[in-house]
Amino acid sequence: MEKILILGGWNNASLSIAQSLGHRGYHIDIFTFSCKINKTKFSRYTKRTICRKFDNNVNYLVDLIVKVLENYNYDYVIPTNDMFSLLLARIKESHRGKEHLLVPDYNILVRAMDKQNTMQLASKNGFPVPATYSSVDEVEQFPVVIKSRFSLFIEKNKFKRGSMKVATSREEALSALQHIPYPMLMRKITGTGWGIEVLFVDNRILAAFSHKRLREANPITGSYSSAAISIPLDHNALSRIEKMLGDLKWEGVAMFEFKGDYFLEVNGRFWGSLPLAIQSGVDFPYLYLLAVSQKLHNPYLAYKTGIKSRWLRADIAHLLRTLKTNPLNLKALAEVLNPFQKSYNMVHFDPFPEVVDLFSPFLEKYILKQPCV
Repeated sequence: MEKILILGGWNNASLSIAQSLGHRGYHIDIFTFSCKINKTKFSRYTKRTICRKFDNNVNYLVDLIVKVLENYNYDYVIPTNDMFSLLLARIKESHRGKEHLLVPDYNILVRAMDKQNTMQLASKNGFPVPATYSSVDEVEQFPVVIKSRFSLFIEKNKFKRGSMKVATSREEALSALQHIPYPMLMRKITGTGWGIEVLFVDNRILAAFSHKRLREANPITGSYSSAAISIPLDHNALSRIEKMLGDLKWEGVAMFEFKGDYFLEVNGRFWGSLPLAIQSGVDFPYLYLLAVSQKLHNPYLAYKTGIKSRWLRADIAHLLRTLKTNPLNLKALAEVLNPFQKSYNMVHFDPFPEVVDLFSPFLEKYILKQPCV
């Protein structure tokens, strides 16, 4: 039985990976920090949870993970968010021969996390991208978006988060530019959010999936999706994505985000709506293991379209925010309260993580005292 270590236990991706691979007979362990409610710990497929105290010191965190890898013999190690991807890439950089660490090389990962760099690559490969401005003086019409080039980055041996602001005036834009790290100034794009997710190994796409957002956790300001549907692949876009990843010298999974016709960014890791891909027939975690073990030879591009699924906790947040602005929104009530919708987190008769997830905001706010990054 091959042993898998999943880095992170509190997000949808980690739970979905554990359910997918655990259901197939893999031994699943979780590495997590004590400052987060670890819903994956409550999965029937999790064998061991390794929990350590968090300290925002990159060298310290790297040493924690290295010690775990030295104490346990894992066949594969899988990160599930930007922080763990950066930490694991650092370990891979300094410990050669770590092919079982499923993360790109550090410099390649950072290039993919740089939104300015990926927008330039996307434009080079034929994707429309939002207009960008070098200064507020160039802006002809508001609102505009000021966002950090990096959602997460390392500075002075500590993790720091990027931020974003929608500025409706010149004064707001100038203020935001003073406070947002590594800022980009760009035109605000409207439209439906959608994405293409891929597995790229040995310079070619070996699996692909596409989804469209149905609802967002915050429908007023926009945020991560709370419900989504599988849609057919855009093969022209897929061809451009393959060229982009080739330019990056990428290895592994990646999610490409779009709004309307416009490319927005790349997430160089497993993504939050991963359960929808698996429910639709593209089991990315398992296909990734097949690919790195040279057992996946032909591209896996077939899946069921029209499959809907939702993240229940985020969907409840969507409903509450919607009703706050429109208490008589019967459509929102009917959509969210439909008991027959598939859930991201309740699969393979594994219900307890869903229950823990529903109460995790309360538990983290009132039970846990240690702050999280």
